[in-house]
Amino acid sequence: MCIGTDDIDLHELPQINSLLADLDTDEIPASSHFTADERFFLKLPEAVEIQSFPIHHDVRKNTPPKRFLDSMISTLSSLTDHVPGLFRGCTYTFDPAYPLEPLFYRILRNNGERYVYMFKLALSYSPAAHEVVRRGSNDVSPSYRTNRLPVDSFLLPLVQADAGTLKIRRYISSTWIGETGRGYLTQGIWMDRDFTRILSQIVLKEHAKTHPWYPVCVRQNTLGYAPVEHTRHAIDSLLPHIARLEAFFAPHMSEIETLLRNGEKTRIAELADELTARYPPDERKRYTQFQTKAYLNEFDQKEYRIEHTTV
Repeated sequence: MCIGTDDIDLHELPQINSLLADLDTDEIPASSHFTADERFFLKLPEAVEIQSFPIHHDVRKNTPPKRFLDSMISTLSSLTDHVPGLFRGCTYTFDPAYPLEPLFYRILRNNGERYVYMFKLALSYSPAAHEVVRRGSNDVSPSYRTNRLPVDSFLLPLVQADAGTLKIRRYISSTWIGETGRGYLTQGIWMDRDFTRILSQIVLKEHAKTHPWYPVCVRQNTLGYAPVEHTRHAIDSLLPHIARLEAFFAPHMSEIETLLRNGEKTRIAELADELTARYPPDERKRYTQFQTKAYLNEFDQKEYRIEHTTV
């Protein structure tokens, strides 16, 4: 069950949020895709320009410099012209630790419970995927054009939203396991991915034609949902389903965490089978609407397109 809260600090910028406040359409003229390493992105019908940003930022400062703010406003102006429905109703918050991963959120309510829909964009330049418009330097990133917009989105259960803080309803004590490697090659080991796959495979069962989309996910030490449709209507319509997912999985989250931490693979498989058998078939039917199809992109790299069909 719920074991506490996980806090997300908010640093809202009115200069940007005034731009988002005027959006009144759900239109997102883009297709949904995954890279081979399971990263979701929207493919736009035409390229947009991502502006140059200052590279260095003091993580102790919760307000970005004017150069950064101007570049973000220009970039988001272009993006909201192309995919306005992605940002409709959302609020921008600046993350000083990851300034080139702008974070947007929206508070939702369902039968007295609150949830938060959040998504991040990845705006860092990638030589393999982007066309340079103006070269960068040691101080600024290059500006570039692309028709691929990486979006990392999720819905999480919310306890409350105070001024400047979101308090997430927490079901996991910690997904941190330890470290591997030495020196500069040290890497953290987390159970988020394994946890996510277990939960998603329970709800998908025989309808698992959705790889690499794992809809039920673990984020911020809690149970979440990773949508592949991002209009306001699509997100709002998920709330009853997410509430039922939470009610089904909440009593078992601590046990799954303990089993993963202890590496008890046999017991994990047994518990997964038990929960798969108990998961309501009517809830599982919604996933028959989705399937992914593999293809090779223009660089002969494997990618997946996710398609939504009416059943």
